[in-house]
Amino acid sequence: MNSELFKDMTYGMYVVSSCDENKRVGCIINTATQITSNDPLISISLNKENYTNKVIKKTKRLALMILSEDASKEVISTFGYQSSKEEEKFKEGEYEIKENLPILKKGICGYMIAEVNKVLDCG
Repeated sequence: MNSELFKDMTYGMYVVSSCDENKRVGCIINTATQITSNDPLISISLNKENYTNKVIKKTKRLALMILSEDASKEVISTFGYQSSKEEEKFKEGEYEIKENLPILKKGICGYMIAEVNKVLDCG
């Protein structure tokens, strides 16, 4: 992992993605926080009813993409206003598969691939 990427993390918008068998899923989140940098650890927040969250809990793997200021409205509406349960969000956009996870090719500053360490239900 490129720990220099932590310097680009701010309060902003992110796309988090995962893959359940052959189904690629993803959603917009606005909370990702660096916890440590030497042994890289981040914290993200997702709605517990979100389908992407359910897939991440099952697979224990995710990709976190930092959206750039020039991210298209289509990316934001696709990942922010539809459910991966009903829609294949990666069918239209340009993406690549890295370590079996979908990564957008455009509109991002960078990405991280992570394994789930712990899940905390905040109520």
